[in-house]
Amino acid sequence: MTRASRQYRRARRRSSSGYDMTEAEAVDFVGISSRYLGLLRRSGRGPYHVQWRRRVWYSLNDLVLFYKLHSAALPITPLKIDNNG
Repeated sequence: MTRASRQYRRARRRSSSGYDMTEAEAVDFVGISSRYLGLLRRSGRGPYHVQWRRRVWYSLNDLVLFYKLHSAALPITPLKIDNNG
């Protein structure tokens, strides 16, 4: 299986697997710029993501974990989590 076919398979399953946040939503959620998130993604230091061609999706759980692990290095912005309960 090639890398492109693995990415395509992940992208097709993204709605059922929880990868439903676009890159713009992830940037707004974590509070960093899209350029910096892309830099982290390309260097392998960013949150886990699913990518198909130019589209990138993130999971909410992965973004929260990423924020907790790297909050000292990220700009100081609170996470925007709505706790209903």
